[in-house]
Amino acid sequence: MATKSAIDYLDSEITKWKVKNKREFEHSVSAVQVIDKSVSRQVLDDRKFIELTKYDNYFDESIIDGHYEVGQTGKPYLGFNECALPLVLNHNTPNNSLPILWLPADKKFTGLFPRVTRHKE
Repeated sequence: MATKSAIDYLDSEITKWKVKNKREFEHSVSAVQVIDKSVSRQVLDDRKFIELTKYDNYFDESIIDGHYEVGQTGKPYLGFNECALPLVLNHNTPNNSLPILWLPADKKFTGLFPRVTRHKE
């Protein structure tokens, strides 16, 4: 499961790696299910909810780290790369979902489905 922008990003990074390392091979990036932009648009259309996600009570800027900064960061309360996904998976909550859903327990606010962080600084 991935957004089109995630698929494009991965494809671009593989291409850059191939050039940098002088490697030639065919590759493609795909997903079993592509998450349509309309999913995040529906969230973004709910202005009252989006305003709520901005409040300090429900957002903690300490989540913005080097990994997070790879994406757009003008509106970090919308999740990684401002994806605004209302997505929770059974094993974890992606960081491109709304932080109000996934903020870990060690933050000012614990999300409804705290994310298991796997990145090491």
